[in-house]
Amino acid sequence: MRNSKGLTFEAHEQCEALRDTIVGVVLGDGLRARLRSVRTGGFIWNSASKPNRVFQLRSGRVSIVTSDTRGNEILVRAVKPGEIFGEICLCGHADAPHGTSAVAQNPSEVLEASYDHFRGQLIADPEMMTSVLRLFCVRLAEAEQRVHILAEHDARQRLRKLLAYIAASRGTISAQANSQVSVTITHAELASLGAISRPHLPLPMSEF
Repeated sequence: MRNSKGLTFEAHEQCEALRDTIVGVVLGDGLRARLRSVRTGGFIWNSASKPNRVFQLRSGRVSIVTSDTRGNEILVRAVKPGEIFGEICLCGHADAPHGTSAVAQNPSEVLEASYDHFRGQLIADPEMMTSVLRLFCVRLAEAEQRVHILAEHDARQRLRKLLAYIAASRGTISAQANSQVSVTITHAELASLGAISRPHLPLPMSEF
């Protein structure tokens, strides 16, 4: 896929780079946090769960998903090993359900801690507080970019912008040509990210 300069969202490249400073932040001290093993397809939380814990993915792959009114799964975010997740509900809405589900895409290990423990760590560790603030900046930039992409009414243009964004944020430079990047993504994930019906993907993908 060609890396079109007009669609690489260069303004957010620094936000993406911040992610590397967040990965590796230790969530628990081994006493008040516990390590969970989650099988493929297992839930870390479901849409009805109350948000009362913070998680860090130690290994594997986790997707945060929701559903539209027709029951189609929509991918909110893919969690990378080392990232903290579930922290977005660290506010006054702990009595409301998550509304999303966190699902292990392959065998995964997750470190989990209570919000009270997480808050205590933030107060005691200024470096961790800084890393979490950076994390919020990254999440906000990602959310705003998704809003810009999903606001595109034309499905082909939306898919084009989505592919360019994925290439800019996940792509690796091709060994064959510097003007191209390689991205590995399934049609199911692409359709979910772009709110596009999966049967409608093959034609525009072949055109691109």
